[in-house]
Amino acid sequence: METLLPVYTFSPLFRPCFIAGIIAIIRIQMSRLNQKKLKKLAKKVWGNIKTVLLTIRRKLKLIIALILLFAVVLFLIVELFSVLLIKKLGWNYEPAYLRIIKGYTSSNLVGGRTEYHSWGSWNVSNYSGRIANNCFDIKYNFNSYGARDKERSKEGQNRTIVLGDSFTEGWGVPQDKILAADLEKLSGKEYLNFGVSGSGTGPLNEYVLYRDFASEFEHDAVLVGFYPGNDFKDNDPVAWGGSTTVYYRPFWKLTEDKQDIEIVYFAKQEEGKFLPGLEPENRTPHFKIYQGAREFSAFLNLLVVLQNYKISLSKQSATQFAYNLEVSEDAKQATLIAYDKFAQLIGDKKKYIFVIPAASDVFYYLKTGKAKVPQFEEFKDSLTSQGWQVIDTIDAFANLPEDKIPEYFICDGHWNYKGDQLVADYLHKIIDQ
Repeated sequence: METLLPVYTFSPLFRPCFIAGIIAIIRIQMSRLNQKKLKKLAKKVWGNIKTVLLTIRRKLKLIIALILLFAVVLFLIVELFSVLLIKKLGWNYEPAYLRIIKGYTSSNLVGGRTEYHSWGSWNVSNYSGRIANNCFDIKYNFNSYGARDKERSKEGQNRTIVLGDSFTEGWGVPQDKILAADLEKLSGKEYLNFGVSGSGTGPLNEYVLYRDFASEFEHDAVLVGFYPGNDFKDNDPVAWGGSTTVYYRPFWKLTEDKQDIEIVYFAKQEEGKFLPGLEPENRTPHFKIYQGAREFSAFLNLLVVLQNYKISLSKQSATQFAYNLEVSEDAKQATLIAYDKFAQLIGDKKKYIFVIPAASDVFYYLKTGKAKVPQFEEFKDSLTSQGWQVIDTIDAFANLPEDKIPEYFICDGHWNYKGDQLVADYLHKIIDQ
């Protein structure tokens, strides 16, 4: 008897489902086999990788140790070379690790400059600091009364008071090589340095400084530096604009007939006020990081020092000449009145004004064939009529070989220690001989 299977067994849908199931079972089995093989292979590969990594790690430790040793040796060689070369170039720099050993700390004159005295910018007594910028890196020390000078008594014979701005103070020059120190060595006489940098030191600042303080020191002569580049503007309230209310310093105000000046102050006097920008707390994290790197690397400072020897000034590039007196008539008149008051205050003592040229002035002077500027010669004649002996030091530089002139300036146009020595020799021949 024929057996009849259920109809659904032979349904067209059954066959593909059955085949698909068989294929799925086969794939699952194959997958399990492949997974075992893959795991075994992966384990073997990872074992090989670990072996290689361990080998590399051992060798890497040795390589790193050798690199660090090489870096330390290279650092010491470069630092030693940098320190010696800086000294050879006549700069007064020591990296922080040497200063720490000697007990000297540096703060870039933060908290070292004040501006609350009647004459404006002055310095904190017994302060030690440092100025480091793109042109130089120099130690600064102020004595017990705030001058960049050795300690002086108020009594003494055959002494000269020296006043002026940053050139006279010795901007960027080691203290034992500034102008006053050089003059003292050459003459054997005392030259008391009251030159001061800051927010701009002009004739009125120097007059008030002498009147209210420097004149207390016994002396026989007064030597004042005059820089035409900014001394006409340093006490001009018009030139300062809105900044007059920021800085406590003397400004002039001409009378209606322009025959006299009144000394005026626009900012409020605050005892102990620091020069704006040099307050102890006014240091950003970025500045501290930058300064810290400079503090600890003689090589970084060597790069700065070398910029001093890259002055690109020449006859062709010099486009400004401070002696042209491109200032207002009021500024010229007020400056002459200030110097006249100064001369009267000094009285019968010898009084000298030495004219200060910047690097650009020297090259412009050469560019024009050492031509004298009539209006500046007239200005000097007016000073002479007041009783001043005026000494223009531009010829001290202009008589040098032109390719040697940059060696006497730092990169911002101030004199370096060689420039100070050159001017000291020039002045000494006139003043002391």
